[in-house]
Amino acid sequence: NTRFKNYVEDKLIRGDVQSNTAINTSLGSQGIISKINTDGETVGYSAGALDIPKLHEITRIMDVNGGANEVVWLQDIFQRQDFSDGLFQTFPAGAFVWGQGEKSEDASVAYGFQNRLIDGYLIKVKKYRNFNSEFSTGTTPAVDYFRNYGVIIPQGTAMDYKDSTKIYKNLTVMFQQPPAGGTIGNGIRVWEHGGGSRKPSDGTMEDYVEMITYRSTRVCAANQFIQVESA
Repeated sequence: NTRFKNYVEDKLIRGDVQSNTAINTSLGSQGIISKINTDGETVGYSAGALDIPKLHEITRIMDVNGGANEVVWLQDIFQRQDFSDGLFQTFPAGAFVWGQGEKSEDASVAYGFQNRLIDGYLIKVKKYRNFNSEFSTGTTPAVDYFRNYGVIIPQGTAMDYKDSTKIYKNLTVMFQQPPAGGTIGNGIRVWEHGGGSRKPSDGTMEDYVEMITYRSTRVCAANQFIQVESA
């Protein structure tokens, strides 16, 4: 179950469409980071120097792209430490401002976010451990793709430019119902097979449990998403 959940999360965050030009087919869906690489913004910084001027640069990019007033900033452990050293030491403890509605104080606390209001933007920061190979694989590579890395995700809405009556959230997790068979809940199909299972399917004394889900992310107004990475 844990491996399955991790695979699903990795696909939603990092997945991309895989194309076979020889037979002109493509499979899969584009994850958040792949979409931002294509259509989003990128801000570089020097590791250990994530300070107030750099944050002002980021909020200026939000202004230019019409970003939402509330954003989520997922950071690897190194960027999270830089953020704490450069920003939380600058402001006194307790200087928090919380959102309203679905982006409430209770929800932010429950998901482990710390909030900071600057230049009219409420920035919710959180360490995302899956960015670090030490956590996800147990090894330390010589070059880690997500070292000193973070991604800023707006918590707002975007209008369909072809139909102004349609409004979409900046980020939505979509799923397609799997085909019938076994049990289905939350868009995840689970079934057993093998001769040792409760629903024996052959003469071999084995018991297998399989799971499948068809899930993807929908990113709207990708120019409002920002990658923050070490230059």
